Amino acid sequence: MTIRYVEGDIFADPERVLVHGCNAFGKMGAGFALQVKRLYPEAFRADRAAFESLDDRQAGLPLGSATWVRAADGRLIVNAVTQRDHGRAKGRVYVDYEAVRTVLRAIDARARSDGFEAVAFPLIGAGLAGGSWTILSQIIEAEARAFEPFVYLFDGIRPEP
Repeated sequence: MTIRYVEGDIFADPERVLVHGCNAFGKMGAGFALQVKRLYPEAFRADRAAFESLDDRQAGLPLGSATWVRAADGRLIVNAVTQRDHGRAKGRVYVDYEAVRTVLRAIDARARSDGFEAVAFPLIGAGLAGGSWTILSQIIEAEARAFEPFVYLFDGIRPEP
């Protein structure tokens, strides 16, 4: 399905399902994930609990997995494990495109079973994770079959390919 771009605050708008990218180690310490952590602490607790439950924490959470959390305000938050590591190395790509694809397929399946029709995204994988929005947007549009993807542009600017 074609992405609908929206300028504005993703947290103030009506889409009840919100997906964001996380690293495999339950940190949520920067970028959009940090905003989610502050506004929806239950989402952070679920992500952290999933990490803490691992037998082998060195390996981290599996790429392409997700924790699904119903927030106090009724919104469904999807903590999508789309990158193994985190950091700020200029030019480094942290996002794993296949992990994004895997998560999108799971979201699509859940949209079919649960009946939700819209999903809100930030520029998932294109910020601190360093990914190409050209690639990421193609993945979203290819995998969003049962839901309409809304991508929120905080400053109204799409990243360059």
